[in-house]
Formats: sequence, structure tokens, C-alpha cells
Amino acid sequence: RLLGAYSDNKKLIGERLDDLLPMLNEKHFATQNEQIVSFRNQDYLLSISPIVVQNQNRGYVVFMRNATETLLQMEQLAYTTTYASALQAQTHSFMNQLHVIYGLVDIAYYDELKVYLKELLEPQNEFLTSLSMLIKDPQLASFLIGEKEKFSEKHTQLQFEIREEVGLPQMADQLHHYIFIHRYINTSLLHFTLPETIQIQLSYQDKLLQTEYRFSAPTFLSDNFLASLQEPYFQQLLADADGEYEFNT
Repeated sequence: RLLGAYSDNKKLIGERLDDLLPMLNEKHFATQNEQIVSFRNQDYLLSISPIVVQNQNRGYVVFMRNATETLLQMEQLAYTTTYASALQAQTHSFMNQLHVIYGLVDIAYYDELKVYLKELLEPQNEFLTSLSMLIKDPQLASFLIGEKEKFSEKHTQLQFEIREEVGLPQMADQLHHYIFIHRYINTSLLHFTLPETIQIQLSYQDKLLQTEYRFSAPTFLSDNFLASLQEPYFQQLLADADGEYEFNT
């Protein structure tokens, strides 16, 4: 499939590797670490392992993996790990919170109880609670957590409002399109100096997943951000997902 021109793998037997993959050279084979190579306008992660028999080099095993897909999988794995850790911490703290609430009620410390309940409803705790209850797809949930952390590093808080349960059973095949679209939007925003908060509303109705961003921004940011949404790459992402966007100021 990678070479394309060969419909029958048997036709590959006896062909020289440097004829099939002309971009490879001696430097690639002398490097033990993973490398990135370009082949037919596509980037690949290249791993080469020598075949050594009785201290003699008899050949090589060459692995080539699509770089974009591999890096995306690594990012999704990191996000999923973060999501799992957050849920685990939330589960452990749940019983402790119940004990504190029970104790404050039992001794009639109602003012302290109000303060404690207010702390439990802080945006971060509310976000994890609503995320675990309403986002049924772990890939999407972990992606949202990862994006929230990226914006936090730029001192901007993403405040999510999830309107209803997002199960995504009908659009599982389209989920990667959705993630690519929002990764592009978020990366474009991160190039600018942003306000302290950006409100993001998620709703899922009639098999349509809609996301609404709301934030205050100067004119130059709005104009430049709108220009990034008109780039051919973003338009192609929308076309692949059969999606559309609307921009209001």
C-alpha cells in the first residue's frame, strides 16, 4: 500500500530497497534513533534495525509509519492518561467529600458547609464532573482535558458548558474530523494574546455536534483569527467532516 505501484507483494521480491525508497541513504541506516523522512509528499517516522548474524550485518528491517497519525495517537494516549488520572482522583475524593459534608451537617456548622459546597462547585471540579457524566467517548473527553491544559499554560481558562449527553454513537467515524477541526481552531487562537476566559458550549442534537466559542477580543485578533479560518487547509477539514462554521463579532 505504501509503494502504491505494486498490486502484488510478490513483485517486490528481488527489488532493491534504494530503488523502491530512493530518499533513503547511508546516513539513515547508520542512525539508531527514529527519524522523519518524506516520501511522496507525506512524512513518515522511520525506524531501521540491523539484522546481525554471527557478528555480521546481513541486512535491515525498515519500519515506516505515517508521522501525522502516529503523533496524533501519542497525543491521544497522553490525553487519555490524564483523563483516567482525573477520574481516579475524583473517585477517591468523592467519599472524603461525603464524610466532610456529613460531619458539618451533624455538628450544625451550616455556614462552613456553605463555604465547602461553594468550593466543590468551582469551575475545575464542575468541569470534571460534567465531563465524566456527559461525554461518553473517552477520546473526546481526554482531548478536551488536554486542550484545557494548553490554554491554562497561556493563562487563559476554557470554561466548558456541556448542554446534554454527548454519546457520539452515530458519529464515531467522524470524531477524528471533529478533533482535527478543533485542534486547528485552538492552535490558531494560541498564537494570540487571549482574554482570561474563553467560554465553550457543546451541544449534541439531531446527530449534529455543535461547539460555540465566546470571548472578548480586540479587532485585530478577530480579523486575524477569521483569516485563519479561511485558509484552504481549514476549509478542507470542514469539507471532510461535512461541517460549517459561523463567525460573529
